[in-house]
Amino acid sequence: MVDDLPTDEAEALLNLIKFGDTTSGWEWAEEIAGVATCAFGVTDSDGRRIQGVTAELFVKYGSRPPSTHFRFTIFKKEYRVRRRVYQLDILQNGRKRRDAHGLPHEHVGQERRPGDSQWIDFRYCDALQLFCTRTNLCLAPELPDPFELVLS
Repeated sequence: MVDDLPTDEAEALLNLIKFGDTTSGWEWAEEIAGVATCAFGVTDSDGRRIQGVTAELFVKYGSRPPSTHFRFTIFKKEYRVRRRVYQLDILQNGRKRRDAHGLPHEHVGQERRPGDSQWIDFRYCDALQLFCTRTNLCLAPELPDPFELVLS
């Protein structure tokens, strides 16, 4: 069970303009093929660290069945407990969805909100843009899709 921040506190935090330093880049999961994560601290517009606030980006591309999972989250650590502020969760696969939680959705504090119907077709860049817009987060440097080959 995820510990969520109260919705009003989450919305107040989401309204702040935030910046994330993604120079650490993607880390690859050793135990699960096709999974990459990127975690980083968050600063305010003056460059000061926002105490306890972190972002975690999770991307999974599966082959059996073909699937894509984007789970992008903002957390706030309080009293040694990591609490979810916001989460964008988009799972795309060919399996039949048994419940609403399998459909794209977002969590704002303790509130779960269904996603728009077009989210099911989002690519990585679309999902990341939506996450950054919803959370008022600016990333630097730009964080490319971890599974896209970039030639230099």
